[in-house]
Amino acid sequence: MGEMDQMTRNYLLLASFFCLFYTFPLLISDGYYIDDLGRSIHGFAHWTANGRPAADMIMILLNAGMPLTDTSPLPQLMAVMVFIVVGRHVGKTFFDGNTLLSALAALSLIASPYLLENLSYRFDALTMSLSIALAIFSATLQTRYAAAIEISFKTALLILVLSLYQASINIYLAFTVILLVHQARENLAPKVIFSTLLKSLAALALGVLIYSKLIVRKTISGSYSIEHSEATFDIHTLFANFTAYNAQALGLFKNAGFLYLFALYLALIVILVGIIAVRYLKNNGAGIATLAIAGAILASPPLLLLSTSGVLLFLKMPVLSPRVLVGFVSVIFFILYGVASLFAKRYRSAAPLLVLPLFMLLTSLAYSYSAALQKQRDLETYLARRISEDLYTLKYDVKRDKVIITGKAPYAVVTAHSIEKFPILEALIQRNLIRWIWSYTALEHNVFLQGTKMPPQQDFNLALAGVTQENQVLDRDMYSINEVGIYKVISLKENR
Repeated sequence: MGEMDQMTRNYLLLASFFCLFYTFPLLISDGYYIDDLGRSIHGFAHWTANGRPAADMIMILLNAGMPLTDTSPLPQLMAVMVFIVVGRHVGKTFFDGNTLLSALAALSLIASPYLLENLSYRFDALTMSLSIALAIFSATLQTRYAAAIEISFKTALLILVLSLYQASINIYLAFTVILLVHQARENLAPKVIFSTLLKSLAALALGVLIYSKLIVRKTISGSYSIEHSEATFDIHTLFANFTAYNAQALGLFKNAGFLYLFALYLALIVILVGIIAVRYLKNNGAGIATLAIAGAILASPPLLLLSTSGVLLFLKMPVLSPRVLVGFVSVIFFILYGVASLFAKRYRSAAPLLVLPLFMLLTSLAYSYSAALQKQRDLETYLARRISEDLYTLKYDVKRDKVIITGKAPYAVVTAHSIEKFPILEALIQRNLIRWIWSYTALEHNVFLQGTKMPPQQDFNLALAGVTQENQVLDRDMYSINEVGIYKVISLKENR
């Protein structure tokens, strides 16, 4: 028992160092990310309307009731702790509890480039991370209880996963595949592998059914949530979604470092799954069951890549944002698992060294992202303050006048430079001062502009139709202002 306790302490120290070092710039960053702009000054929760009632419950509990207040970096710190905890479970499942590999597993789960957006939210980071962790735990859970009990437990966990963040269901699917590969590598009998797979699929079907019938119907409301939750099986829509998500995911590989590294790891993984499939057939014979398992093993790399978007492909109007591509977590982990498995018997110490370049590059990206995001926040905070001062000078009356914002805020110089190196940052760093609701919320952070709201489309049409050179009242370096009747038209000057 004492030895186990020491192993746990060693794991916690190492995993905490890895994960906290990776997330450090996010934890100390200052500023609000998209929805945070509204929640920080209005205190609403509103996740239930998105089909995420468990997120409401957890954040209301963490905030000791409503309204919500900014408690950062507490949610982000707790999110890091969640990944450290689930990393221990994953390490025991796939790496026999090896301290270094288990700590690297925790890092692999948090170090996905497409998780940077999720971790940037001051209010959402914890609930999204909990959803991811529970999806992994549910997929890899194996008990000695009767199948009905295990399925029931998995189902309950999956309902909670969906009630926290629906996109995490892709991670459940991916880790179901990874567990199948692992069981075959351990040479478990076909009936054991099929039993595990059937229980996982049964739990998935029950969880989705119960969630859709009992939770979605009673919670989802509002045009945004309804539009983005409707399912479709139209082949043209599926292909369009696949193309759109692929274009976004491939943004990572516009950086040559990621392109070459992932090509290397993909080659190693193809070799690994080939070895596992051949060995499994050799050890268990070429029957129908073993051939099916071997086929699933060989198909695992493309299946995991597909899990990045996964069930999102079946939505009529999916959210095209990096934050929903949490399934990429599974790809990063599978790279670690693949390399460690390939060198499990010989040159075992080579595995951490082979994945070191990947984690170094991922950490470099995370730090570049944090710095570039902070510089963009600084620029837009300064810009919003200047606009607020100009509106005050122009006698803006929040009860009478309306603000019309067009164009986009320019990128900060540091931000633009970082995007040149890591093109994926263009998708990750959202400019708040653009034509959308959060630009008006950004203005509301000025105490004298409280109540400034985004006008309806008809006001935009009327105001923009009346803009002329003659009614331009101010021309600044990053924006100009025109007065068209009750409208103050702010034209932002974007640099790309």
